[in-house]
Amino acid sequence: MPDVAKKKRSINEIDETGKQVAKNVRRLRGAATYRELSDRLSDLGRPITVLGLRRIEACERKVDVDDLAALAMVFDVSPLTLLLPDAANSRVTARVTGARHEYGSNVLWLWGTGKEPLELQSSAPDNNFEYSRDNLREITLFNLRSVPAIEDRLVAATMEGMDPDDDLAITQGVSGMKHESEI
Repeated sequence: MPDVAKKKRSINEIDETGKQVAKNVRRLRGAATYRELSDRLSDLGRPITVLGLRRIEACERKVDVDDLAALAMVFDVSPLTLLLPDAANSRVTARVTGARHEYGSNVLWLWGTGKEPLELQSSAPDNNFEYSRDNLREITLFNLRSVPAIEDRLVAATMEGMDPDDDLAITQGVSGMKHESEI
């Protein structure tokens, strides 16, 4: 009789999401050397050796969440860019750790960004590609559970030498600029 027991997973085994991270690190590193990337990570206070980086790309070393955050900072991307496929359409499919099957990369990005659940429990959208009331309710509840109310980063600041009544709205906090509460 064939053995149908589930294969026991090794504690150090790299699963589907880890393989995607390795692929994305390799892609985002581009022409940079392992030494350059290692130095940049060290500058951030999250050193990973050249050998460690080679092992990550070869799926021989896991990336923990702190490594993931540092790599995202070095590559100037969202951590999701490391976790998910570099496409976001239904023609490119991928599997994430724990999923029962592959999904279109568009669905993975909708899930990853907290916009839609990975699977809709109620019936799928109809042939008119419209969501049912139940679908919309599921999506709304998922979104509320997944994404906190996000306050804009918009900062009102006055640049040196400008009329204090002429505030400049900038989209990113800048060191040395006065916040509107200090004006």
